[in-house]
Amino acid sequence: MKNIFNFHRDQEVVEIREIYMEMKKTIVNCPQCGNSVIWQNESRFRPFCSKRCKLIDTGNWAMEKYSVAAEDKLSNDESD
Repeated sequence: MKNIFNFHRDQEVVEIREIYMEMKKTIVNCPQCGNSVIWQNESRFRPFCSKRCKLIDTGNWAMEKYSVAAEDKLSNDESD
């Protein structure tokens, strides 16, 4: 009977650890649709929630709907 109790006790400790690890996971919002995404290796499309959202975002970059601001820092000597 004691072995069964120890087994259940060990199982409870493992389950508590798993719950704790779940609580510690970083959750981000998909930049395309806003759905929650757990930031982990198993999240194939992170930070996106799906392949669809990733492809939509890639298409927006390709169609130049997004841009990155930059300053032209060429000095007079470099521009000649």
